[in-house]
Amino acid sequence: MLFAMIRKGGPGWDQARPLREQEAWAEHAEFMDELAEEGFVVLAGPLDADPSTRLGVLDTVSVERWNVLLGDLTGR
Repeated sequence: MLFAMIRKGGPGWDQARPLREQEAWAEHAEFMDELAEEGFVVLAGPLDADPSTRLGVLDTVSVERWNVLLGDLTGR
């Protein structure tokens, strides 16, 4: 079973800076790399334990069950 988490810029998001220049980008990238290595993440975007969440850079809008209808993730 897969889920898609929809995120948006939070109160800590700096509109003048691109994604990779937001506060704690390096920490966010390290967090996501660890989740991918553990096999927890198949396709990625920010998650709640992400440093970007704690700093208010990103907020969760929704978490939806994702039924993949096109493509195959088994050959990754």
